[in-house]
Amino acid sequence: MKVVIHKRPADEDGSGIEIQHFNSTLLSLMAGRGHGWDADRIAYEVGKFTTPPSPEVGKSVDVVQPYINALARGGVTESQAIELIRAMSDKADCEGCVVVEDTDLPSDRYFRNAWEWED
Repeated sequence: MKVVIHKRPADEDGSGIEIQHFNSTLLSLMAGRGHGWDADRIAYEVGKFTTPPSPEVGKSVDVVQPYINALARGGVTESQAIELIRAMSDKADCEGCVVVEDTDLPSDRYFRNAWEWED
């Protein structure tokens, strides 16, 4: 299964590397038939991400609309779904990200906060 590794500013407790695992149900939904939402529900869902209570956490419609369309209607490839989910999960302070196989990550999590980002 693929994962996304996000590079974020390091804090006092860690390396600034965040790993996101994909939900297989979400990927299947986006690659399958979707939820079957109508236009009103799609607009409602887009609005939840683009006009939150605090504008600094809002997402661009250019990022949200394709993601919600894939949830509503499905029909995207697994690679496209991964890219849509990755784009939605990027935070404002994200300095970079890469999609890799989870088997490429060390299985021992003991030194996880010591991981470093090497371009």
